[in-house]
Parts: sequence; structure tokens; C-alpha cells
Amino acid sequence: MLRYECKKYLNWKLFLCLLILLCISCTISFLRYKGVSQASDTAVSEELYREYGGELTEKKLKRIEELKEECDRILAQETEMEGKYSMGEIDADTWLAYREQYHDYYSRREAIEAFYERSLQAEENGTWLIFDSYYEELAGSMGARPALIFAVILITVLSVSCEKKRLFRVLCVTKWGRKMIVRTKAGTVFVCCAFLTFLFYLKDLLLLASFSSLSYLEAPIQSISILAAFPVQISIGMWLMLALILSLLLHSGLGVLMVWISMLRVPAGIQLPSARCHCKYIYHAESVRSDVL
Repeated sequence: MLRYECKKYLNWKLFLCLLILLCISCTISFLRYKGVSQASDTAVSEELYREYGGELTEKKLKRIEELKEECDRILAQETEMEGKYSMGEIDADTWLAYREQYHDYYSRREAIEAFYERSLQAEENGTWLIFDSYYEELAGSMGARPALIFAVILITVLSVSCEKKRLFRVLCVTKWGRKMIVRTKAGTVFVCCAFLTFLFYLKDLLLLASFSSLSYLEAPIQSISILAAFPVQISIGMWLMLALILSLLLHSGLGVLMVWISMLRVPAGIQLPSARCHCKYIYHAESVRSDVL
């Protein structure tokens, strides 16, 4: 029975459908990550987090505060420095050096202010400073995977709709009966759905690694803004592992539940102790008398 169930999935049409679903999901995720990477302040923010981010220390907090003060001071001196240059109090080289410094801080002002505010929140909550925009996209995609759910439905429908009704009746009156059928189908669907879930999860993880460094997996999960209220203190790496386990249980459980519901419609039949679940039932299903059923 298990061998027969597995043969149902050796179908190029099924593989093509699953490949299309995976490609669609991959394209959508890629475009979302690409949108984050192409945002106007992403490059500046990533540079700040690389230089000052990570586990917060007193030294890092002091450096961040000095950066904010330096930015405010340079931007506030524009009128003063322009007046000194007009009055001849400073030479052209000093003025040009200041203007270059001014434009540098002006282009990074919003990113520096957001980074400074984030550091204050991180200090208050005891979290790390990490660039979490890519992790936010990953967390959002984990909440709903339409392509994966459609693939689970496709696998389940293929498992329960390939036999004729009379064959179901014949199998239900064998020695092992309905329990064996449901158990075999549910086990096969569970394994297939678990494999698909892992495949989709691996796709998300590889895309995340291609856009962002995975060097802060030991940071607490609360370091990600949208998960700041997460009630359990675990690391990002542990959260990724937990998300994989929950996703496996959810989608595989969905497939098993669909199998169980669909099999409820199959008549239970009468148990025949002398019967055997051989291939002859498959070939002679049409000739079984209705009174035996």
C-alpha cells in the first residue's frame, strides 16, 4: 500500500506544478528583499549597523552618542561657517573641507537619527543593534505562504482522489481495513508536506543569507522590531529553528487533516478476516458484488 501511494507522486505534471509554485514564491520573496536593499537609506543604515551594531556596550553607546552630537554640530554650523568664509576668516580649503563634511552628514542625518533612537530603545530593552529589515520580511513571509498551502492541497488531493470509489470499498473490507488506508495515506502525505515545507523554508533562508549577513544569530529575538514583544527570551537562531518546526507541524498537519476528512466519506464496509490486501483487488474491483459490500 505504501509503495502504491508513493508511485502517485512520480508524476512529471506534479513536479512541474510544484516547481512553478516554488518559482513564484521565490520570485515574490526576492522582490521583497530587493525592495529593502534598494531603499534610499538602506546602504547608510547597513553601514552604521556594521560599524556600531552588535551587542551593546558602554563604549558603543558612547560612540553612537558622539556620532549624533557630531552630526548635529556640523549641521548647525552652516550659517556660521558661511559667514566666516565671506568675511575672510577662513580660507577656501577650510571652507571646502567643511562643505564636504556637511554634505556627508546631511545625507546621513535621517539614518543617524533613526539609528540613535534605536540605540536608546535597545539599551532600555536590553537587546542588540542589528539591521532587522530583512528579518522583518522573513517573519512576514512565514506568517502566510499561499504557494506552500496550495502545494499541500495539491499533494493531498492527489493522494485521496486517484482511486475509484469501488476500490475504496474493496480496501475497506480487507483484513486491515480503513485504519490501514488512512494511516498509510496520512503518513505519506505528512512526509511529502514536510519535505515541501523544508524546501520552501530553505528557499527563504538562502534568500535572506544572500541579502543579509547571518552573523547575529545569537542576538535575542527582541532585537527585531516587529518581534520586540515576543514573550520568550530566545536567540534569532533558535527562533529560526522553532519557526521551521512549527511550519513543518502546521502544513504537514493540514495535509493529514485533509486526508482524514476526505476519508470520512468512504463507507467503512464489513471486515473479512480471510481477505488479503493484494493487487488482485485493484484489478477485480469492478467485479465485486454489491451484496458482499
